[in-house]
Amino acid sequence: MANLSKEELQEALKDAQLKLERALQQNGGRKGKPKPSSGLEYDQAIVGWGKKFAVLYKPWITVSVFGPYPADGPPELEMIPEIEHVFKDARLYLRYTTVTLYQNIPAKFYELVDPSVFGAFASDFMKQMSSACSSTLFVFRANFDKILRIQGIERNRDKLLYHRANDKSTPPTAYPPIFYDGLKDTLPNLFLNPVGPLSLRIILFGQGSLGERGKAKPLRNTIGFQWKVPENGLTVGSICFTLILLIFVIADHDENFTETGSISKIPYQKYYRQYKMRFMKYAKTTRIQRIIKFWSGIVFHGIDTGSVINEQTVDDMNDREEAEFALAMERLAVDMVDMVDEEEEDFDFEMGHHAIWMPGQFESFDSEEPAQQEPSASPAVVSSAAPVNPANTNAAQVDAAAAVGALQGGGAGRIPVGGSVGRIASETQGRGQSNGKGRAGRGHGRGRGRRQASTSDDSDEPAPALRRGARRT
Repeated sequence: MANLSKEELQEALKDAQLKLERALQQNGGRKGKPKPSSGLEYDQAIVGWGKKFAVLYKPWITVSVFGPYPADGPPELEMIPEIEHVFKDARLYLRYTTVTLYQNIPAKFYELVDPSVFGAFASDFMKQMSSACSSTLFVFRANFDKILRIQGIERNRDKLLYHRANDKSTPPTAYPPIFYDGLKDTLPNLFLNPVGPLSLRIILFGQGSLGERGKAKPLRNTIGFQWKVPENGLTVGSICFTLILLIFVIADHDENFTETGSISKIPYQKYYRQYKMRFMKYAKTTRIQRIIKFWSGIVFHGIDTGSVINEQTVDDMNDREEAEFALAMERLAVDMVDMVDEEEEDFDFEMGHHAIWMPGQFESFDSEEPAQQEPSASPAVVSSAAPVNPANTNAAQVDAAAAVGALQGGGAGRIPVGGSVGRIASETQGRGQSNGKGRAGRGHGRGRGRRQASTSDDSDEPAPALRRGARRT
């Protein structure tokens, strides 16, 4: 059907709808949907689309996202001089979200996305998104203690979620200690705790990817391979999704994974968007590049992407950094879609137990010199055989070797609480600065870095709630 003209496709769709109507009449008028026998392969396809979108791009969306493909296509990034424009323009946000949805669906199924053509698609798609979040939580929770043991921080979970000065009766900060290298809440340590990327590795490649002894070998039938994540690179959405899951699981208060915790009152979606804004606004700085590479190095350890030689040395990888990050920034562009809210709210700059941070205090990020970039086609991976000579290597290279040892099992090779490594192929390109305003939609060893926060309040329509502990579907 991929080679059919628009008219032929519409005719085929009408034929499928007639078959559906006959089937409904034969079954007492019960609600139905196209079956594989109709040539649409709908039942199998919708499962993969919804689950992939939730994990890699956004865990909550609204029904307003579903509709005809925008006549003008996606807005060009060059037409958006500042990220704040994306936040303020709800129509721009909706266009980006809808286009991103279409980009993750085969062209022959485009007609189904329009509710006026097939009304069941939106509900079916969002139901599969909920299923993905539920099954991911089940796997993640079952293996989380193992990750904490690897890092030696399995005791006293309060220390992982609350900074010393936080009031335990209030929701935890958007940047809890578990996000920091060594649990030390200083800006250079933010997002550099290996617990984050180790968690994403389990989500994408299963518990077999983290062996307590010997070399960890990811299973080929896991979603990471099914979705071709090693070839395409990590998405910023998947990183932010993992960060939110960390807070959800450590807090262990809420039964359902909703935008705001019903018991804890933790604003999960608001925090999710804060992280997105951080990666977007400061995407070209050295600090964010280091964080991005850190995650990729752990998530893709020992995985052959088919484009990087496994025996390459750390020096070889260092030579490729600028080109690989250029590709990473191109991939990050699609995540602009998730950075917009539909109701204007003020940003609040909350960082751990510190005082309010104002935009002028982010000069350390703004003054970073962006790396000179060359295009590249390969996502980054860290070799399990990368040799390191401490006499002539930098700290990042030593960190890379530490991470390799940790993924191979316990003992001396284990990453210390603050061990870090990284490289990523991610999917956005940040442009411009934010003025501190946002719009919100409705919907369901050691590392280095700095921190700042940009937040936007979210009031998305609640999607179907997810029961904690639900099994994979």
